[in-house]
Amino acid sequence: MEQISEIIVWDTSAQRIHLMEKNLKSAMRKLAVRATVQFNSEEPLLSRFNLLGKTPAVQINKGGMWCCTPGDAISEEAFIRLFQRYAR
Repeated sequence: MEQISEIIVWDTSAQRIHLMEKNLKSAMRKLAVRATVQFNSEEPLLSRFNLLGKTPAVQINKGGMWCCTPGDAISEEAFIRLFQRYAR
């Protein structure tokens, strides 16, 4: 089981980022995940990673991108499922 050490959330909406920050912290607390968290919203960087129009997206430990429904904030439950799936 690989430990989660870094989480990057990619999005362009400040409102969604604010909501996802709370959801992410709550999910991390519930599963005792200790990781560095970063939010990236710079369009040139999103474009370089081919994420424009596909956000929000989550990257764990500099691995692949996990995309939720474009335009919808990622819920606490979705973060928990992602962390549990990643840790298998």
